[in-house]
Amino acid sequence: MLMLSSSPLNILITACTHTAIDNLLSSINHLKNYFNSSPQYPQWYQLAKKLVVLKIDSSNYRDLSSFYGKCSLVVGSTVWTLQKVEHSIVFDIIFVDEATQLLTSDAVLAINRLADHRESRLIVAGDPLQLPPIIHCVYPALPHPVPDLFSSIFHCLLRDENNIPILLNTEKPFEKMSHCPYLSIFDENHRMNDELSDFTRLLYGENYRQSRSTPSIFIRSIADSNKFLLGSLLQSCSSLYTLLIDSPSSSFSARSEDLNLESNLVYSLINELVSRISLSSIFIITPHRMQRSAIRQKLLKNPFSNVSITYDTVERMQGKEAQCIILCMLYRQREVLENELDFIYNRQRINVSMTRAQEICILLTSQLLLNQPPLELFIDESTRSAYTLLSNYVNKSKIRLLDDYGNIK
Repeated sequence: MLMLSSSPLNILITACTHTAIDNLLSSINHLKNYFNSSPQYPQWYQLAKKLVVLKIDSSNYRDLSSFYGKCSLVVGSTVWTLQKVEHSIVFDIIFVDEATQLLTSDAVLAINRLADHRESRLIVAGDPLQLPPIIHCVYPALPHPVPDLFSSIFHCLLRDENNIPILLNTEKPFEKMSHCPYLSIFDENHRMNDELSDFTRLLYGENYRQSRSTPSIFIRSIADSNKFLLGSLLQSCSSLYTLLIDSPSSSFSARSEDLNLESNLVYSLINELVSRISLSSIFIITPHRMQRSAIRQKLLKNPFSNVSITYDTVERMQGKEAQCIILCMLYRQREVLENELDFIYNRQRINVSMTRAQEICILLTSQLLLNQPPLELFIDESTRSAYTLLSNYVNKSKIRLLDDYGNIK
């Protein structure tokens, strides 16, 4: 085995963000310290004693040369910093985290550093059902069965037994992924509780489960449940909630009215949550920046001091987590749904949003979006699968019906 060979072992850990690299290096340092004080495991003890864990960037990349070839190394670096390192430095193992967000063209910068011997290994890790990398250009369609070279390295490598690219725009993508012969699937979820994990089994398969038991959250009782939006619906045994708002009574409603109503409902929800539950963190996820701006203004005028509240678009929330998630999808103008069909009904965006939650997820949406969507939605498999995921969530959640002014019906 490479890990226990007598010659120095060189491992590269890379990702598209420094945060991902730092998190992995922190875990490796934790293991190193553990085995450093565990002589009862002699082989791992000796490896930990000689192992150097090094994060390089544009200011210290030259330090790598002084360690290379003299001891076993775990190096953390972005692919762009690697270009400054001496070309003679290669790695026995290259681990690419967040591989579904790293463009293939960028990943090649790291892959070029893979040592040329029989035991060298390239390992890519990621979730292909979350958001892909942002592509700023328009590329030509490649002939079948050429893999998507213009997407992430993970999607590029995801192929079946016949080396045919695997497409995941189906209602049960897990069944497709299982045909990849060199894919290892981790069924344990280390973030969400059991009910949240159960909801995501539609995407990740029936074996997807919570990795460890978590205690039920304590919810303070209330005398008058009608003064709160969730009220009696909020229970320690429930994690999924939906606020379903009626369409406006008038035939015309401005988008500004929805933004105002949405920000007021979010404020009311937070006020109830912090009053009844001991929460340390709340994420408010919005598809559009104008929603974030309206909510931000509302919360700045009426701040909460005893809880960390973050509000942003889903792209900026990927990779993060909070005890409670409020997903804002209040759209009550048909023309908005029709014009932004692929954006609003996007399964990856919905999946990332809801799976940020550790204990509670609250969907704030409209009857129009859920029960009267544009018919074009059902023609395209991608938007149809997003609608299926959204409907599955609502069916598993506790639902509070609100009128067009946001009052409990």
